Amino acid sequence: MQSSKHFHSSQRSQATNELLNDFSNVWKSVDKLKAGLARAEKQLVKAGSQDLEASSNISELTNDMLKTNKKPTRKVCKI
Repeated sequence: MQSSKHFHSSQRSQATNELLNDFSNVWKSVDKLKAGLARAEKQLVKAGSQDLEASSNISELTNDMLKTNKKPTRKVCKI
């Protein structure tokens, strides 16, 4: 009877350790996901600011054309 209790205790301990290991792996994956999302967010912000800059340049060129009634002589920024 005593060895049976010890066996069950050992199984519970092993199962607990495996569960803790699984949770640890899940949290590592969550941390990797967070880091990936943060990188993606930075790239989106950068792309958004580039879009705003391009829009501003196009708007400026359009205003120049309207003022002078001529085609622009400056190059539009690369997109």
